[in-house]
Amino acid sequence: MISPSDSSQWGFAAPDGAHEWFKILLDPDHFHIKELGELSKFEITEASAREAERDSQAFLRQLWLHAKERISDALPKYNIFQNYDIKAVITVPAVWSDTAKERTRQIAIQAGLPLDLAIINEPEAAAIAVFRDLQERDKVQFKVYSPSSALQ
Repeated sequence: MISPSDSSQWGFAAPDGAHEWFKILLDPDHFHIKELGELSKFEITEASAREAERDSQAFLRQLWLHAKERISDALPKYNIFQNYDIKAVITVPAVWSDTAKERTRQIAIQAGLPLDLAIINEPEAAAIAVFRDLQERDKVQFKVYSPSSALQ
């Protein structure tokens, strides 16, 4: 995502030279340089960490504005953001520490996301999605396939 003016450009629409990668030190106590592989040659300083945090904030701000615009355009008669309390959810990898989750929350709130913000692990988010999907069905069937039983 890059936003040199009021219009955002996402993914491949962003011009060359936009940030391709950055690491945010959300929890310095749980940072492992070996996880970066080839990228470990980059020096991560306090200044570069602040820049990455600022970029993350800008990204989340643009993402939130984009989401609000799309929702408002799709449901104009409801005035969603004026008439309803909004809760946002951000999913994070299961291995993230509580410190990293809290830093993510702070960055998101500074970016303008609602104070009612849930930070949940990706596996938990997947489970919630499956259970909500199952609630909409009258009958649930599970099929279990075991590769070892197929060989017998």
